Amino acid sequence: MRDFKKFTSGELRRQLFKDHKIELLNHLKIKENKYKIWMDRFDDYAIRDVRSVHTKINYIHLNPVRKGLALRAEDYRYSSAAFYKNQTEGKIKVTHFINALGF
Repeated sequence: MRDFKKFTSGELRRQLFKDHKIELLNHLKIKENKYKIWMDRFDDYAIRDVRSVHTKINYIHLNPVRKGLALRAEDYRYSSAAFYKNQTEGKIKVTHFINALGF
């Protein structure tokens, strides 16, 4: 989990710099050249069926809405919500979880 958080936070930070999202970067900044993307804790959750995957994906998709970054989940350009709603490719290449997990 540590490696995942380190990699994804670095990639996200680089993309935000590239897209000139300075206001968002400043919101994530905790000190000079140090940004907080992920929470310190980690809660595991066993995914047992397709329904639980949908529940978790929907929760994640709503995070930008809860934080005021988008009005609708599918409007947030760094999300897979538009892909899952209408198969629209966004900023990030998405593989449907059915294909990725083999459900």
